[in-house]
Amino acid sequence: MTNKITNSFKVTPLGGLSQIGSNMVLFQGPNTNIIIDCGILFPIDSNLGINYLIPDLDYLNNTEIEALVITHGHEDHIGAIIHFVSKFPHVPIYASNFTAALIRKKFNENKISKKINIYNESSSLIFNELKIDPVSVNHSIPETFGIFLTNTISNEGIFYCSDFKIDDFSIYESPFNFEKLKSLRKGLSSFTLMPDSTNIISSTLETPSETMLIDNFKEIFSRDYKRVFLTTFSSNIWRVKSILQSAYDCGLKVVPYGRSFQSYIQIAIETEIITTEEAKTLQQPDQVKDYQKKQVVLLSGCQGDFRSALRRVGYGEDKRYKPDEGDVFVFSSKAIPGNEKNISILMNQISEFGSEIITPADLLIHVSGHPGRDDLKRLYSECNPDLIIPIHGESFFLKRHVEFAKDLGYKSDWLTNYQSISLYNKDYKISELDEEFLHSNIHGKGKKLPKESLKERRKIAEKGLIIVSQFKKDFSISTAGIPEHYEENGETLLTVDALRKRYSFISEKVFEIIKVELRREIVNLFGYKPEVIFHTYKKASQKEA
Repeated sequence: MTNKITNSFKVTPLGGLSQIGSNMVLFQGPNTNIIIDCGILFPIDSNLGINYLIPDLDYLNNTEIEALVITHGHEDHIGAIIHFVSKFPHVPIYASNFTAALIRKKFNENKISKKINIYNESSSLIFNELKIDPVSVNHSIPETFGIFLTNTISNEGIFYCSDFKIDDFSIYESPFNFEKLKSLRKGLSSFTLMPDSTNIISSTLETPSETMLIDNFKEIFSRDYKRVFLTTFSSNIWRVKSILQSAYDCGLKVVPYGRSFQSYIQIAIETEIITTEEAKTLQQPDQVKDYQKKQVVLLSGCQGDFRSALRRVGYGEDKRYKPDEGDVFVFSSKAIPGNEKNISILMNQISEFGSEIITPADLLIHVSGHPGRDDLKRLYSECNPDLIIPIHGESFFLKRHVEFAKDLGYKSDWLTNYQSISLYNKDYKISELDEEFLHSNIHGKGKKLPKESLKERRKIAEKGLIIVSQFKKDFSISTAGIPEHYEENGETLLTVDALRKRYSFISEKVFEIIKVELRREIVNLFGYKPEVIFHTYKKASQKEA
């Protein structure tokens, strides 16, 4: 892979397309390589010990990277930054003040010392022929920016806007800065728009303002409930501010319960996004004198996450708060696809305790941080792109977004991860998919788990394990995840006694025969083939010792 191109731009997503998560894109000018975002993707199957997935950073091995620029502080945009810094320690990082505070926390936890360069909307970052201008947009976390890249040699531009909404009525943040966007776009010989596709199939055409939730929170808090347990995404500081204001107006304290809420709120206070006055409404869990008194308890883990505060309280397993009749649980969030069952089971459990549940289906208590189709129309009309390349969405979403843009008369196309698009003079070319690269599975203490190891882990989890051991001239058979009936059924089991009678020593060739026989026995008994491992004890030589 070369680090120089002959086009005005070459764009290669390493994540964020074909799925929602692990956002990371390589932008290349003739002499410059810039990375935007560095996020994680949460696994669909979380029962195999995989913590998360990250883009395959080996794709960048032969690329001289000038900078890593972060758009905002969500985990799917900053979660992989520790791995990036470990591999590319000398690449400078650029982020807003609030986002930088979130990243520094990760650095501190991992004992990393690295400077983060702070930018704001008035910043203009120059990297050789590429100029980067942040454009303020609305979203569900503070200080979110779209990134406008200009090739100053060819006079061509790209606006990368992966997460945004349009909120003209927010009382917390300035509106989407269309004036700056139009000013940057003006006079360019060609312009490509790369917009958010998250809500392209949503029936909500125009995403409501966050401000619209406040009256409904007040109405809920004013009802005759014993206690109010409320869950939402911990990173949604605007939602937290709405809750704090509503609780203050109703004379209630707000208790942040769960590490993620504690962390995000503390950073928001340190960066003065949550004001000192608003923070007076907060009460720490160990400061609460009466846990039965009416209060608003912010529970982290709105997706029913294992070991989260919401799950612990909802299942009646928490030492401080137990669900009871007269309590209400407010779900101020939507289920991320794949989490619906976990949330449904949790709601059933809460209901069995006699507590009431309020969801967005009952009342407007959640709004998306992403644009509806009418919002996208407005973005198109404001900047009049020559080409639209949808991003931030599953393949189905990207395809629908292309169809939507074309129906409105715009040129549009889509690509997937590790597939490049070269742009030049209002023309473009999409490369073949580079199938050599796949996302990396991260488990344990931030370690990569190879694809083959994951396959082996899945097989053991689904079908069990048999270990045949040889020690000198004796044998043993151990099993895990296989019914006891296997060990008790002497008529069909290839037993230790059978091994002793048939073999004095198990060579690699003999083991393959035993492996086939063992698996055949399990298939006959249970209908599936387990993983079989052979282990032999070899006395260490004096040299090895």
